[in-house]
Amino acid sequence: MEIEILQSDKQLLRIAVSGKLDTNAIGNHAWELTSLFANTKTNVALDFSGVTYLSSLGIRMLLSASKELQKSGKELKIENPSEETEKVLRMAGLDMLL
Repeated sequence: MEIEILQSDKQLLRIAVSGKLDTNAIGNHAWELTSLFANTKTNVALDFSGVTYLSSLGIRMLLSASKELQKSGKELKIENPSEETEKVLRMAGLDMLL
């Protein structure tokens, strides 16, 4: 999994996520995403156009991040998921993040 900040201003934090969101990737990069989310004062958009695989641990990470952001009145949105990733998100009931 790779992370790149595309936009960071007073309105939005947009992050491009690419690669696999599986156990190995989440274990190595979860702290990086968590710190970005914790330090933002805006809504967050994750560009998933480069995500090739989303595991249950990746889904859990997204749910946790969304809940934490909601506590401070912010939202998490997922943009541009691949067809396969979108299917996984819909099956997990995460349509509201799309």
